[in-house]
Amino acid sequence: LVSLDLRLRTAGTLVAFTQELGRMCRYPATRLLHEATKPLNVSVVLAALSIEVLVIKEHASSGCSFDASKQVAEAWYGAREDADRPAQGAIVTSKVRELVQQGMQVRASNDLFGDPAPGKEKVLEIKMLRDIAAAEDDIDAAVRATAEARRLLELELPMMVVLAGGTDQDIVAHVHSLRELCAELRKLLDPQLRKQDDPLNGSVVTHFDLHCYFDRLPRAIVRKDVQKLLVAGIDAKQSKAPHSREITALQCVRMKEGLDMYMRPIKNKLSNKAMHDGITEGTNPLHNYNANYEPTTGKVDTGEGKKPPHYDAVDEPQTHANRLLLFAECQIGKTG
Repeated sequence: LVSLDLRLRTAGTLVAFTQELGRMCRYPATRLLHEATKPLNVSVVLAALSIEVLVIKEHASSGCSFDASKQVAEAWYGAREDADRPAQGAIVTSKVRELVQQGMQVRASNDLFGDPAPGKEKVLEIKMLRDIAAAEDDIDAAVRATAEARRLLELELPMMVVLAGGTDQDIVAHVHSLRELCAELRKLLDPQLRKQDDPLNGSVVTHFDLHCYFDRLPRAIVRKDVQKLLVAGIDAKQSKAPHSREITALQCVRMKEGLDMYMRPIKNKLSNKAMHDGITEGTNPLHNYNANYEPTTGKVDTGEGKKPPHYDAVDEPQTHANRLLLFAECQIGKTG
């Protein structure tokens, strides 16, 4: 992949300019985050959780009690395969968790789990791990040890959790922070936290990778006046709404011809500048369409001839109850 310098046609409105930017975009692909010369595998991160397998034999003289700071990742009860027979058993994770929560001792017993392998000696195998909340500092340190991952976290850019050795079709979560990563790890390790339409079919996932998007992106050459407007938008984002995930830098750009050729600020209410000055963490007046905009009346000069006014424009401009202004990424069906 290479970076291309493209001379970008600059439209006067923000919506049209966004469409021009969209034409430069491509469908994203991901790659493994790397630590030095090897992939950053979250299985290494999970080493901080101290995964261990406990085996309890049937007819053992006593059961086992568990530290409340650990959690049951998976439990299996049955007869393991040998040279003469395949394994026979059942997943008993829910039952073991129930016993642990009740503070009861856990034994390898048909009385607790039924008999999945009649007449055969059975074992109870339990995968235990520390609670993720107790290991967040260790996970944080493991991820931040990679310069790429550290940079992504600083910029709040997404990382993808991917099944180990998988491709873009195996992405199971997008995360923007260590807090979100830990939340997704809980879901992967605990099927009970997932939705009913679980694509992982209730399995416990302990091997997965961290991916990021390719960072070789197109570069656009724009006019100096447009560059100033873009920089002003970035400055507005950083100074007025630095922590907002809903308000992007592009939404803070104030183009000379406004938001859209078919919409204009309501007369005698707020100017474009006043709306731009009113951006805060919780609101962006520039994009409060219902409250601050009305349809343009009369024919609109698009630069390619005049077109009819906005659908909502009537003798007295009104806002149609079902009006939607689609402001989104390219190639997702806005024009359909």
